[in-house]
Amino acid sequence: MTYKRKLDRSELADLMAMTPLGWHITEEKKALLLSFGTQTITVDYKIIVGAKHKLDLK
Repeated sequence: MTYKRKLDRSELADLMAMTPLGWHITEEKKALLLSFGTQTITVDYKIIVGAKHKLDLK
């Protein structure tokens, strides 16, 4: 499942704080990214459904 989402400065700051996107960049680069204002990101999910099966190993 894929969709696009607009993030305001506050949401973008939160995204950078909780993902590797912002873990390894300087405060100056973070400030520069936030200065651009609203940004659009692409969200991409892969949903995996599993089931537990009892194996008969006789």
